[in-house]
Amino acid sequence: MKPFDLSTAQVQVFDTETLRQTLDIGQKKRAATQETAHHFSELLDHLLYDINNIQPEEAVRLAPRWAVEGVILIVPPSGQGLLQILDTVDEFFEYRGHRATSLVIASPGCSALGAAAFARNVADATGETVAAVLPRYDAGDVASEALGGLMRVAAKTPLGGLIRAAFTGKRRAPKAQGLTDSHDTDIIQALLTDHRVSFDLIVGHHRGNAVLAHALTRLNGSVPRQTERVGARTSVVTFGTPAALPVAFDHVVRVIGEHDWRNAEMPVDVVVPGAGHHTNRALRGAVPVTATLKHVLGIA
Repeated sequence: MKPFDLSTAQVQVFDTETLRQTLDIGQKKRAATQETAHHFSELLDHLLYDINNIQPEEAVRLAPRWAVEGVILIVPPSGQGLLQILDTVDEFFEYRGHRATSLVIASPGCSALGAAAFARNVADATGETVAAVLPRYDAGDVASEALGGLMRVAAKTPLGGLIRAAFTGKRRAPKAQGLTDSHDTDIIQALLTDHRVSFDLIVGHHRGNAVLAHALTRLNGSVPRQTERVGARTSVVTFGTPAALPVAFDHVVRVIGEHDWRNAEMPVDVVVPGAGHHTNRALRGAVPVTATLKHVLGIA
């Protein structure tokens, strides 16, 4: 029998085709993993965010295929219209998004639904339309948010103390230098440096605070005078684990739940009695974002 032989050309074709198929399989696996992460994020949002303040037609608009990282949401207070989804900073200004006086940054790991719910809480507190930047999410971000919810449950069990000690002993408050550049960071920086908009208030939640800190630290490194101008006119309120902001921002109030397992090493200004990590008022132990923010801002 003649030995099996492949010419160099045949080998190249074989290798190229094999590589293409391998890449296709890899892309499909990544897409499937990302879709799974989307659905898991939505499940977590039901546990962690006040999603009952989002209308059904708004929830449909927030499907993952339409609401992706870096998209800007325009969220009015409850009963004052439906939220809008804007793909770019240019669309933001075309839609007259500059009328928004507050910027909201939800935690990476949540879906668009959770980000919108948190933004609606802020809008209900201020009585004005707010802008929210949709955060990125990956497996680590989703896992981080999942642990935040599970720790609240674990705290009620005999093993809760041991589990809490095991995790809190290793975790640290998020630091800006620990994050990499991403599209949501770019959008936040673009909005804060554009002369057409001026935010009076920035509100972040958990790891969203670290995203904000990263954007501001990067801004401070490139345009320090602009950072000083933004810091002088803008108040910042953080919920959950705080992050270190540039010194130009001295109007900062850090809020955390009394039983939030994410014990930050940084000092906090407001501790919400009986509250944990989540903000869903339909569940016990929620941080009431709207009521707390009104208290912090002195709104009756």
